[in-house]
Amino acid sequence: MNRFFTISFSLITYDAIIYLVVAALMLAFYQGAGRLDDYGVILHSTVAAVIIFGSRLMWNIYRQIWRYGGIQCYIRLLLADGIALCVYLTIDELIMTPNISAAKLIALCCTNTLCALAIRMVYRYAYKCGGRNDKRGEISRLLLQMFTGGRVIAEPTPESGKIKIAIVGAGSVGVSLAEELRENPSSRYAPMYFIDNKKNKVGRTIHGLEVKAEDSADTLAEMREVGINLVVMAIPNMAAERRKELYNYYQRNGFKLKIYDYPTVQNAGNKRVLRSFEVEELLFRKAMNVLDDNTYNYYKDKVVMITGGGGPIGSELCRQI
Repeated sequence: MNRFFTISFSLITYDAIIYLVVAALMLAFYQGAGRLDDYGVILHSTVAAVIIFGSRLMWNIYRQIWRYGGIQCYIRLLLADGIALCVYLTIDELIMTPNISAAKLIALCCTNTLCALAIRMVYRYAYKCGGRNDKRGEISRLLLQMFTGGRVIAEPTPESGKIKIAIVGAGSVGVSLAEELRENPSSRYAPMYFIDNKKNKVGRTIHGLEVKAEDSADTLAEMREVGINLVVMAIPNMAAERRKELYNYYQRNGFKLKIYDYPTVQNAGNKRVLRSFEVEELLFRKAMNVLDDNTYNYYKDKVVMITGGGGPIGSELCRQI
């Protein structure tokens, strides 16, 4: 009984309306070569509906939470409807009278599946964009109201007080960070740009964020113009020399820097975190830990002078001792 109540009956209703419209268009109004009488239209519409919705129920399509659904949910729907189409074609060929052409059956099922996918994508997009403070956000909230009758609400998220950031690295790690920051209403950060050195990405957009060229004076000027003062590096496994080069470049131009290297570093709650640079990450070599028991006992209560303390080796000795 509990599993029964986890089914989304409102989604079944929407799918049923879509199916009735598609079936009416494909079987009743558009006759083509294989014309059906009223009995044939009702028979095929009913049999197809039972097979399609039965397959979707077996594949738990109506227990999915579509506002969080990813590609797996859409593939599951495609598989369910694909199996329904195969069953429908077999039944029509073997026992249905009158039967209709395979082309019309395929057109009916594919059109119905396409419309079902479309409303789910629109719903998910509306939920993701419902927190925006622009025209797109208003339209998204209106669509959510229509789809759910007010049961799912996305309040506009205030942008004031958020820290505007640019994300260095338009790869999978950087994109996942930007998507999470934009979807999380409690996030302190608002991503404005991606920055990347790959020419095939520069000038294009990812999730509505433009990819800017890395070594460009125009990029720096635009970052200052929109109020960006924090740069987040989201490139895992970056070489130390390259990391130091970027660090010096953005520091020299007045930007603060943080690192995002999920899933390498997580906090206690497995949340993704932005952290500051550590000294070891700016060295060209693996850091050596010299503070063991022997050195501790040797330097204890002594005043020492380290020559070359301004260099990478001397500064690391100063930090550890």
